[in-house]
Amino acid sequence: MRVTGAIMECNPFHEGHAWFLKKAREETGCDYLVSVMSGSYVQRGEPAVFDKSVRARALLEGGADLVLEIPLVCACSAAPVFAEGAVRLLALLGLPDTLCFGSEAGDTDQVLAWRRDLAESEKDPSFHQAFRSFLQQGLSFPAARQRAMEALGRSVPLTPNDLLAAEYCRVLAEEGLPLRPLAIPRTRAESASSLRERLRDGGLSPGTCPAAVRRQAGFDSDLPSCVLSPDDFSGQLLQALLSGGDLSSFLDVSGDLSARIRRLLPEYVSFSSFADLVKTRNLTRTRVMRSLLHILLEIREEDHRALKEAGYIGYARVLGFRREAAPLLKALSESSRIPLLTKLAGAPEKLPPLFREDLERSIRADFLYTRTAALAAAGKGLRTASLPRTEYERKLVIL
Repeated sequence: MRVTGAIMECNPFHEGHAWFLKKAREETGCDYLVSVMSGSYVQRGEPAVFDKSVRARALLEGGADLVLEIPLVCACSAAPVFAEGAVRLLALLGLPDTLCFGSEAGDTDQVLAWRRDLAESEKDPSFHQAFRSFLQQGLSFPAARQRAMEALGRSVPLTPNDLLAAEYCRVLAEEGLPLRPLAIPRTRAESASSLRERLRDGGLSPGTCPAAVRRQAGFDSDLPSCVLSPDDFSGQLLQALLSGGDLSSFLDVSGDLSARIRRLLPEYVSFSSFADLVKTRNLTRTRVMRSLLHILLEIREEDHRALKEAGYIGYARVLGFRREAAPLLKALSESSRIPLLTKLAGAPEKLPPLFREDLERSIRADFLYTRTAALAAAGKGLRTASLPRTEYERKLVIL
């Protein structure tokens, strides 16, 4: 049995993702394709535009055989943590032999070269000196890092997707994991970020929407899906910011960032506008969004530290699978070094305390997501497809 793994966010799933899955099958000749996907919250520090079951169904319809959820703390963290969680999740399954990922360059050797250059730069005092100099000149964090590496004659990923690809390869190399990296070039399909923007602004209709996105949105149904944006969480975030306590105890919130948030709080209007207000030349908007999301979801630095020491991954939560993949599930039940959770009833009690707490944190975050979606739909007078009241009521997507 040959199994290929793929890391995807699918926020939302679109034609480019379907092409990626097709190419992954062609390039690897696999019998089964396992996709690991972000859940209710994504790496950019935002709620997913559609519920995770809607996106998992689209993934299965698009070519995946099994969809697993990347645990919350990794899913909404910076690239190194996201990569470590996603790659380890696949490796711990025991069966995948290839790791496929999207890349603007679409060249595995180029991605591996970026990984080597990034690793060498981190060890080079000259890089850190040049990096600080460019920061002092007013460049943003990503731009300063890029200029510093270029000054040392090293190549650097220019896009977030290629940076993530390099991080995947870093994890594979540093931990000696038995997965062959394979970069799949991205297509010219409309980007997920553009589709999200148009969905949230009401700029997509059944006639102008790509087929895969139209199905997720439920445009052809009497019960459309709820489209969520960060601003649907504005009230909850404000309450979290006003709750007192030390904000710097949350993941990615430094003392300086905590002070800046406190200072600007009287000008708070919404989640997204506050992120625009808080960001600086050295603090990207995405970094601020992630920090605010960690505050909202009560993800603390100590939580992250404990999970990091334990390897981040203590279970694999199944979101959906194809019926033809029953042999794959049976094989994984024997090969996986972590529990495969197909239902939550009784699951927390089967896990060690650290990962039980991690799972319960995710369950609370999902509850916030589904209740916010329900409130947002009601506020707009929309009758949308029903979501589970709690994660214990969520059903597996089976095609």
